[in-house]
Amino acid sequence: MFSLRACAISIRSNGSLWCVGNRIEIVQDDRGVHVTADGGPVQNFTGIQAITVQTGYGNDSVTFRTVSDPSERSGGVIDPNVRDVLLYANLGDGNDVFNGDLQSSPDPCQVMVIGGGGADSINALIGLLSNATPAGNAQGAIDLSLNGGDGNDNIQSAIRNVNLNGRVTVDLQGGAGNDIVQQTLEMVKVNARLDTTLVTSDIDSKGWTN
Repeated sequence: MFSLRACAISIRSNGSLWCVGNRIEIVQDDRGVHVTADGGPVQNFTGIQAITVQTGYGNDSVTFRTVSDPSERSGGVIDPNVRDVLLYANLGDGNDVFNGDLQSSPDPCQVMVIGGGGADSINALIGLLSNATPAGNAQGAIDLSLNGGDGNDNIQSAIRNVNLNGRVTVDLQGGAGNDIVQQTLEMVKVNARLDTTLVTSDIDSKGWTN
């Protein structure tokens, strides 16, 4: 168990980006990866192959969002080495919050979040929250793994207003404690394969199909 008092962002020799702090916001788009840590300035990176987030002990928050702007692609303002999404977040002990918004996910897209001890709230969206038309398109493979760890956690995954054109695997684990785990599907067209796993001591599977 440890507490982080200062943020640190670094790039390892293998092209992975390490983000250490208490409040971390990450956006991955066609221009690269953009990180804000503990209220500091936005830091921009290109050519990133993987992202690791470590928040340590305390009540921390992490947000991760993938977006794609076709106008940027046509205008050539993109990272020429744009990479797949590979995110690993360890929230540590404490009442932590993670919000993931996979509006536009490269292929493949792998997101793994571990909550640790405490009453964590871990949420992820694949697709669009709104009823906008046309629906979103998830073109490639998506692997989403959310694990609350010890404590009374709330784990939520929503797949909404999207065409799933690649294999999608969702694994939701509440861990020890009196947890709520929920998977919702709404306005979803499955064109490939969708596998979901929910494990907890208290399952609320409203709107969930396998």
